[in-house]
Amino acid sequence: MAAVEKSPVKEIREQLGISQVALSAASGISRTVISEVESGVHPIPRKLLDLLQRAHVNIDIVMEKQNQYMESKKQELLEKLKQVVMSHEIADK
Repeated sequence: MAAVEKSPVKEIREQLGISQVALSAASGISRTVISEVESGVHPIPRKLLDLLQRAHVNIDIVMEKQNQYMESKKQELLEKLKQVVMSHEIADK
């Protein structure tokens, strides 16, 4: 499985040339949640999936890519945590 470098929601939003604020207004979802979705820390809310589907976007693909993106972000965070723990263990010796 290839790494997903960017949230599919962010990709779509950028392709449309709209801001997070505009997407927030169109979807009824807060800009903060949109930002969290694009950062990989929040799943895509149903309301946003419904909006994408009405725009004829294949939401199965979007959800699959978002899940891959979130997993890659999780792995990055786990690796950073591991490095921090290891550096503290070395410092304690």
